[in-house]
Amino acid sequence: MTLDAATLADSLARPTGFAKRLVGQELWEHQRELAECPARYRVVCAGRQVGKSRGVAIIALHRAYTKPGSLILLISAGEVASLRLLEECASLALSSPMLAGAVLDDSKTQLVLSNGSRVISVPASAKQIRGWAVDLLIIDEAAFVDTEIWRAAEPSIIARPGSKVILLSSPWGNYEHFFRRLWKQG
Repeated sequence: MTLDAATLADSLARPTGFAKRLVGQELWEHQRELAECPARYRVVCAGRQVGKSRGVAIIALHRAYTKPGSLILLISAGEVASLRLLEECASLALSSPMLAGAVLDDSKTQLVLSNGSRVISVPASAKQIRGWAVDLLIIDEAAFVDTEIWRAAEPSIIARPGSKVILLSSPWGNYEHFFRRLWKQG
């Protein structure tokens, strides 16, 4: 069945409809809550293997697909972890009939869509992070990320109206760590 353009646009406007069309299944309840949260800063503290990475990969692709020219920046405590998150984004995009044709580049460090949006993985280095202006900043395993990295990354959302931050991690860290403070603030 082919959807007309208006119906398709309506179904893709929300992350839940986008996820259904992208991966053929609904987001889990906790993923849906994160994806549809209107807050500028979203902080998730959850155990391992509960779908955090897949959920944020879908959120990143939704932003990239629905907001042409978007820049999504992925950071993690280790370069391998942020590259794994980028691989999840690329895998979802390339295996989806809806997005596969829109992928122009799926190199090791970035995913570029035909609408000009980019999802980029950068090393956890203040030097590599400074200077970006992003629409969506995702820091995976944020509890393990050095505070200097956070100080370099957070200003990246200032220049773009409507930009958002997602910090997610399994539990860890002392009370002074930025992730724990932000999570406790709610």
